[in-house]
Amino acid sequence: MGQSILSFFQRILNWIKERLGIISKQINELPKPIPIDQPPPPPAPPISKYDWSTPELARHSVRVICDEEGLSVEMKNKLTETIKCESGFNPKAVGTNQNGTKDYGIIQANDYYFIGPGKPIPSIEVALNDPEFCVRVMARCFKKGEAYLWSCFKKLYPNG
Repeated sequence: MGQSILSFFQRILNWIKERLGIISKQINELPKPIPIDQPPPPPAPPISKYDWSTPELARHSVRVICDEEGLSVEMKNKLTETIKCESGFNPKAVGTNQNGTKDYGIIQANDYYFIGPGKPIPSIEVALNDPEFCVRVMARCFKKGEAYLWSCFKKLYPNG
């Protein structure tokens, strides 16, 4: 009987030893912590549906917005070419007109007709920093038959 108790405890000790070996192995496989003297990695940039960082990506974003706004393929093509002519797909573009007014942003919204309280674009800040909003304004104008408000449209498509 004494031998069986000793054997029983021996099996328990072997079992504990085996489990501790597994736990020790798992602890060694854990990722190493970042030392305190190193800065943490920068946060990932926010994921956006639209990308305005290059003319090619901005063009794609414009075309996606045209689809979302329900423009026909012909209207989408004309709007895209108009923006290319107006700003070269540069959301930060600023142009000065002969009459002293200025045009802002990717759609070159005129500060007299298009920008300000009660107008389609509330501020120059929005015109320069929210190209999605501005392209939607332009798309809605195109849908209403107001594409002629952009000088490049009149130049590119003199007959509408």
